[in-house]
Amino acid sequence: MDPAAAVSPETFDALTLFLRADWVVKLVMIGLAAASLWSWTVILDKLFRFAALNREANRFEDAVASGRSLEEIAAEAGERPRHALPRMLQGALKEWRDARQKGQTDSQAAFLVQRIDRVLDTIIARESQRKAIRAGVKIAFGTDAAVFPHGDNGKEFAALVDKGLTPLQAIQAATISAMDLLGLKDRGVIEAGRLADIIAVPGNPLENVRVLEDVRFVMKGGLVYKKP
Repeated sequence: MDPAAAVSPETFDALTLFLRADWVVKLVMIGLAAASLWSWTVILDKLFRFAALNREANRFEDAVASGRSLEEIAAEAGERPRHALPRMLQGALKEWRDARQKGQTDSQAAFLVQRIDRVLDTIIARESQRKAIRAGVKIAFGTDAAVFPHGDNGKEFAALVDKGLTPLQAIQAATISAMDLLGLKDRGVIEAGRLADIIAVPGNPLENVRVLEDVRFVMKGGLVYKKP
């Protein structure tokens, strides 16, 4: 062994070990350092985002608790507030104003409360989806076709894009991401050995995701069920 290359207590530090390491080891060390830096960047970004959301929520709660008019607080938030709480307040007040203009009986008042609950639930669900997308949560395409007519499921692509996904990510949510989250291995991609489930649309969905609402060709399990 070359005495000059021996590691002594004086030279036992990260920089010396890195400089004396083989180039393959150096690449691995650089990759690990870059991955660690990226991970901490993501963690700090999320911490700052959550801290900012908490500050906004605290300011909103303080404004509501101050005794000021709810109408004034809602108007102060602007037409498109970034935070979910002002949006929920604006949605509830809109339902209340509409009901006041029409007049209401006791039964209608109870129905109004239900409508406000539905508005708030919708806002919460929409906001949760936006937060999940921003946090990088893997999304699987789904359907609530029991509450709207079958055949309109393709409109969810545009809804996902509206919440923050790219057209490609929305398509992946209906294919490879859904396959992965459901633990399936026989579908989700077009390749030998997989189920031949294919559709065709009149355009490029990466440029206009709404073309996925106009399916012209359908193949399922290798059999053609619809064609132009």
